[in-house]
Amino acid sequence: MASLRFTASGRINKPLPPALVNALPAIRDAVTALHSLARKINEGKVNEEPTDIVVWGNESDHISFALDLAIPMPLPQALLDRIPAIRTKIRRLKDYAVNTGEAAFSAKYHVCYHGEGDNHPPCNPEEI
Repeated sequence: MASLRFTASGRINKPLPPALVNALPAIRDAVTALHSLARKINEGKVNEEPTDIVVWGNESDHISFALDLAIPMPLPQALLDRIPAIRTKIRRLKDYAVNTGEAAFSAKYHVCYHGEGDNHPPCNPEEI
């Protein structure tokens, strides 16, 4: 089954800018909305992929985040209507993320066809 796949990860050093502190609740709400619809790709099969992951880390000197979400198609209209706003909120994280040398900010989305055999369009991730 095709799915809309969102992936993002990064790190933001503390102290957090006030604008980001104010934006974080809305960002987390957007991610939570996506997470509530996410399912594992090939769930219950040998080649199952854990694509229902959201991790927020809150360390003394930074926050970190990682998400890998696959939302089965067709998408609910309510989600389709919110995708531009969700992308904007995730971009806010990018504005403050730092490159640690280990990992830089990454955020992408695309229609994913894993588990649908060989005759499907390729996945073409697009930067958020």
